[in-house]
Amino acid sequence: LRSHCGGLIAPESDTNAWHYKISWSPRNIVTAGSAGAVYRKHKEAVQVPYQQIFSSGGKIDFPSLGSLSYYPNRDSLSYISLYGLQKTNDFIPTTFRYSDFCSGWQLLIEAGLCSNESQFDTDRLTITEFLQKGFSPNNTPVDSFIIIQLLQELGRFDNQPLTKIFV
Repeated sequence: LRSHCGGLIAPESDTNAWHYKISWSPRNIVTAGSAGAVYRKHKEAVQVPYQQIFSSGGKIDFPSLGSLSYYPNRDSLSYISLYGLQKTNDFIPTTFRYSDFCSGWQLLIEAGLCSNESQFDTDRLTITEFLQKGFSPNNTPVDSFIIIQLLQELGRFDNQPLTKIFV
């Protein structure tokens, strides 16, 4: 059993490079997958660490929407008995997102910017200066046009100083 869910933006309202609009807590969006994911495949538990959440899924093509990416949802093993699926070989609940969303989050995770344990002094630094001080993605090339668009959407190339500690 493979199930997919996800709040997707209507094409006419899709106005940013991330193809996503925050409809709940921004902090929860950043930390939503931080515990990783666990699902059942071939009657075995499969664990996916947070660092691989957005790169571990797959894609499905839809004639009216194009290609959507999916990634595994949190710990799904607890739902197997709740739904009476003990005999099911596979139980993989996933979340749909547009592919650029998954690529962008993967980049931010690899850069270490989604950790609850990291604290960076960003006072009076621009995002560009902050990333140049060593917080850029670890060995991740940022030459992809899509990645550059996503970083630009976050203000990556702005000269506006940040005023707080970024946690």
